Amino acid sequence: MSAVVPFCGWCFTTLGALVTVGFVEVNSGPGWYRHACAACVAHHGIVPADEQPDGWRGEVTYRAGTAR
Repeated sequence: MSAVVPFCGWCFTTLGALVTVGFVEVNSGPGWYRHACAACVAHHGIVPADEQPDGWRGEVTYRAGTAR
């Protein structure tokens, strides 16, 4: 049996707390979540999922004026 290990989609670390920053819905399956570590959230200005407005569709969004 294998398990899916969450990782940061920017620096690829699996260490530390990861934040959900997006999701992908798939019609034929459960889809998946996109994660980022705290350092990448801060550096790239990624908006965490729990700060997204109502009606958010799962795309990764960035704060204005931050490096990508």
